[in-house]
Amino acid sequence: MDTKPLSTCTKSKYRDENQIQIFIDKFNKTKSKNNTKVLRGYLCEKCTCWHLTSLSEHNKQDEAKIKALHGEIASCKKTLTKRKNIILEYESETLFQAIKRILFK
Repeated sequence: MDTKPLSTCTKSKYRDENQIQIFIDKFNKTKSKNNTKVLRGYLCEKCTCWHLTSLSEHNKQDEAKIKALHGEIASCKKTLTKRKNIILEYESETLFQAIKRILFK
């Protein structure tokens, strides 16, 4: 008989999505000590109970950094696209000149 050990999930457990939503609504109406905001609930694959995902002040700073990094990535992608277009334009011009030279020798 195949037996798996019970999960030792240490997070707060909720029985279903409805119970989570009630808790989230109540929690977000109150002021927490560390400015934590509960975002959503999710079903845990380990213990099959529902847990919470929250956003604290520390997480908000990380979120701001992540947002800034996404902006930098977008900027880099634009630069790469511009450079790629310049290279393609040069290559097509060079190809056109080569074809012209061959055809009109």
